[in-house]
Amino acid sequence: MINNPNNPTGSLMDRAFLEQVATICDRAGAWLLLCDEVYRGIDQADPGTTVSVADIYDRGLHRAGRRRRHPRPQPRPDPGQPRRPLRVDRRQPRISWIKPCSGTTALLKHELPQTSRDLCVQLLEETGVMLTPGSAMAMEGYMEGYLRIGYAPNPGVLAAGLPLLSDYLHSH
Repeated sequence: MINNPNNPTGSLMDRAFLEQVATICDRAGAWLLLCDEVYRGIDQADPGTTVSVADIYDRGLHRAGRRRRHPRPQPRPDPGQPRRPLRVDRRQPRISWIKPCSGTTALLKHELPQTSRDLCVQLLEETGVMLTPGSAMAMEGYMEGYLRIGYAPNPGVLAAGLPLLSDYLHSH
């Protein structure tokens, strides 16, 4: 089971990597039970659409009986138009990140002297900005120090929230 693009990092497995995964599965006689491609086609830089596992591997399950519906950014971007990537204030020394290639989330690393949960709760209470603490995303301690930010379906919400996040970080 894989997801492409990755949530929360926004990293993207390219065709060559997916072909390697398919080769490994094929050699083992294994099924690729699920490739979650719910955010396929909203890549940040490449105007094309990422290849689907269904196009390169015959022994895979690509439809499931129960599916979760995720909101997609509205309006859905035209593949011929450039994407508007998330911009993180480079003057903010307490936050680092690797720019996501695709999807609607990014993973930020924070360097504040508090847990990611405490930071998120305080941020929400003081500013109304909501991020997901890293501690909520994985085994305890594994993602501590990280924050998941989602791109709001309404670009105005994200545009209004980023300065509030930056002001919060500068004041703490």
